[in-house]
Amino acid sequence: VLFRSSILSRIFRKKFVFLTAHDWDCDGTYEKDKPKNAKFYVNGLKHADLVISQNEYQKKALLKNHGKESVIIKSMYPIPSLKEKKREFVLWVGRCIRWKRPEIFLDLARKNPDVRFRMLCAAAKGEDEYYKAFSEDAKKIKNLELIEYVPFSKVNDEFRKAIIFVNTSTVEGFPNTYIQAMKNKTPILALNFNPDDVITS
Repeated sequence: VLFRSSILSRIFRKKFVFLTAHDWDCDGTYEKDKPKNAKFYVNGLKHADLVISQNEYQKKALLKNHGKESVIIKSMYPIPSLKEKKREFVLWVGRCIRWKRPEIFLDLARKNPDVRFRMLCAAAKGEDEYYKAFSEDAKKIKNLELIEYVPFSKVNDEFRKAIIFVNTSTVEGFPNTYIQAMKNKTPILALNFNPDDVITS
């Protein structure tokens, strides 16, 4: 994401500020997957006065693959005073998009019929057929509740009621869901993604 005359630009007194969203923005994956857009992306990155990354992996990958230094600014939220709630279900939160692999969560629910599972899973742009097939599969699982939309202001309550939060993505940047889980004292179970070893350390 390239910002011009934005809040970030004004804060850092730079004309162009480039903000990475995912690890694949930094490690060469984007250029391979989107060759038509790659020249615009690389040109934007090259001419940025400041590049902001989200984790150490991105910082090192940008330097290795693009010769570009970056500044890490980690995602953050204010931590509210919490009222404990009864932990009721295993939770998955995200858009229904292939690289997030939500179907793995369905398999988890099928294999644990005595446990309640809940998905806050919105359709993603351009993935209508995938979402239709996915939601039809999800509705067949008796111990799984699929909710397409929850207002952002209500998502905290979902994390606070979750026994555990599950992440099935192949790649992320630094997920907001990790911070939401942590600030609500909800353990994280991740198949692949452990940015800066935040889960293990």
